[in-house]
Formats: sequence, structure tokens, C-alpha cells
Amino acid sequence: MKIIEIESKEQANFPILVQVRATENWSTVKAFPGDSRGEAEAWCRAEGLAFTYPSLPIRIVRCVGGPIVRK
Repeated sequence: MKIIEIESKEQANFPILVQVRATENWSTVKAFPGDSRGEAEAWCRAEGLAFTYPSLPIRIVRCVGGPIVRK
């Protein structure tokens, strides 16, 4: 299974998301921090899901809008 990488302009405190598409909508499995360790953990989680469920569409989303700030 191919893992797709996309970039989103959304804001997020944990900007790296692993998402799956079991039906018609994408669902977030887990969010990771934006450092190199978070990216490695996201890829590890996505590859594990791809190995376990080979026909399940999986993607990694990078949210580049910055952290969420409450006003």
C-alpha cells in the first residue's frame, strides 16, 4: 500500500497527522509533534497500519498553519 503525504494550511498544536480512510471520510488515527522524532513515529505508525491493512488508504498530513492560539 502506498502512503500519501499531503500538506494542509490548517492550524494544529500537533502538526503531523496519520489518517486512514475506512469509508468515504478521512479519520485521524494519531497526531504527532512537528519535530524529527514525531515525523519518524508518524511514518512508523503509518507503515504499521499499511502492513496490517494493505487495502486501507493511509496518508500523512503536515499542518503548516502554525499552532492554535486562543484569544
